[in-house]
Amino acid sequence: MVMYCSKDVWLTECVDFPCYMTNQEFRPQTTEQLLEQHNSLFITCKVLQNDLESQKLAISLGFVQINNQLTFACRQDNLVKLNEVDKLSFVFSCTNELGSELVRFAPFFLTDRFRQDVRLPKVWSMLIKSKWLKAPKENKSVLLAKLKNKIVGFVLLKQLNHALIIDLIAVDPRHRGKKIGSQLLAELKRHLGKEQRLEVGTQCNNLAAIQLYSSNGFTCVMNKKVYHYFNHCNE
Repeated sequence: MVMYCSKDVWLTECVDFPCYMTNQEFRPQTTEQLLEQHNSLFITCKVLQNDLESQKLAISLGFVQINNQLTFACRQDNLVKLNEVDKLSFVFSCTNELGSELVRFAPFFLTDRFRQDVRLPKVWSMLIKSKWLKAPKENKSVLLAKLKNKIVGFVLLKQLNHALIIDLIAVDPRHRGKKIGSQLLAELKRHLGKEQRLEVGTQCNNLAAIQLYSSNGFTCVMNKKVYHYFNHCNE
């Protein structure tokens, strides 16, 4: 078995470090070739939970498992109806209009895999989430939850075929416990087509997120092990 890699251009530009991801469909280079060519290198490898052969190969090449990535999904009929939160309003916007307004949420993603991998520079997690939240090139759709005209939560969205993907979801820690996350999911339901489904990914150690999705009609449809290869040679 051979593991192939392609360059992760977005991540490379974000952290100013050579970053790749394993990719069995687009095959420019094998992982072994990359390891021979680069002294400094970061590679992401995501493998299905039951793909034992790929897991063994990743470990043999020096990859370290960081966590498990769970994908949850639901359709319009599966979302749970909730009582509305007083004075909570919703509005759709886009990242180009918001500029840096959402960047203050970047430190709140405590189970982020780049934060969990203690070998990586500490600044990586903030750099990645900050750029993700700005998304200037992608100009992503954002559903905002507001209290007294102040953003207290949001969902960053992208469309993929017949699925609406939750790219990021966050609630200001000062306003947690008010069902704002659940209200955001319920609001999204109103904008789903009959053939659409809502998908979201999270880490296995993000128990709050798992509880949120499970209690709002989502079911786990995929489980992947996430591996990182990281080597930084100071020359």
